[in-house]
Amino acid sequence: MSRIFISYRRRDAPYAAGRIYEELESHFGSGSTFIDVDALQAGEDVQAKIQEVVGRCQIFLAVIGHGWLAAKDQQGRRRLDNPADWVRLEIEAALKRKVTVIPVLLDGVLMPQVSELPESLHPLAYRQAAFVRHGRDFRVDIARLME
Repeated sequence: MSRIFISYRRRDAPYAAGRIYEELESHFGSGSTFIDVDALQAGEDVQAKIQEVVGRCQIFLAVIGHGWLAAKDQQGRRRLDNPADWVRLEIEAALKRKVTVIPVLLDGVLMPQVSELPESLHPLAYRQAAFVRHGRDFRVDIARLME
């Protein structure tokens, strides 16, 4: 059972999310961490699977890179403003369940302000963040996150 759920934007932080996933799996054991790339099968109902896994996780990591907040859809609208945005749905589900939600800020990204988030995500702005940097600092930061 996946105890840790990693939420991220594929166009924003796929390598950082993948590296965090590998470190967590190595430390906590195989199957301890859910990341969509490895856990979803072709043809699987993505929405149902995500709701199922968020529904039983204990820790939810919202990986936030430099493009996370301003990511746009094909029509040029901000993705977070779409109630059907996958990242928004994942975070809303975790907040609703009162799971431990940890924003993971990558490489100096600032914590989103309440005014920058849809109302349903306002509680995210009040969560204590973890900071993860690439390069030499990555292992130190990931060790702190795992504590």
